Amino acid sequence: MKKQYAIDLFCGQGAVSLAIETHGYNPIGVDIEPQPRYPFPYSLWYMDAIEFLDCMIEPQIEDREIPLDLTSFRGAKFIWASPPCLANTNANNRSKEMGKEYTCLIAPIRERLLTLGIPAIIENVLGAKMQGVTITLNGADCGLPLNRPRLFEFLNVPGFVPQPELRESVYGKVKSGDFTSVYGNAHNENESLVRRQFAMQLWGFSGDALTQAIPPAMAYMAIEMLLGAME
Repeated sequence: MKKQYAIDLFCGQGAVSLAIETHGYNPIGVDIEPQPRYPFPYSLWYMDAIEFLDCMIEPQIEDREIPLDLTSFRGAKFIWASPPCLANTNANNRSKEMGKEYTCLIAPIRERLLTLGIPAIIENVLGAKMQGVTITLNGADCGLPLNRPRLFEFLNVPGFVPQPELRESVYGKVKSGDFTSVYGNAHNENESLVRRQFAMQLWGFSGDALTQAIPPAMAYMAIEMLLGAME
């Protein structure tokens, strides 16, 4: 029997795809950048995520050298999207001062996911402009010694209400050494790369890749809630 599949937009090196695979689904990764370390290379699409969704909604024929019809991917069990978060961080404020501003992709991604109607999760940093049913998860919620809180917005799952105890994330004390932080500076001098890899449970990930990822255990928990709401 052929396994069902789920789509991982902005997949990076595949942390969320690992969680998708653990749940028993074939991950379809989508990323505009080359990802030679992605663990499922034969199901990786090098493509802009918004364009990928547009081609799922309607075949893109005009203004393309090669017509592209991705409507068959409407059979996905669910879609995960982790748009770049720089527009929602302090880095964007510093960039504005230098005449550069990052674009937030959450709204256009949400619009297309709602059009498709496929159950979905949008993941992003604290401060991101989420809507509807949104929860916060941190490393301790998943049994990890990690302070890396993230927001998760659930789409196209009518009637879904998250468990009350999961609406407030659990935080640990980094200064005591019991917890590790992984943030924008890939060369964080206060935490060794091995320590950050251990906290994220992402062995082999570079410092830069870790700053763009979430732990598979955290993604697994969010997906479990989504699948439970779909039953």
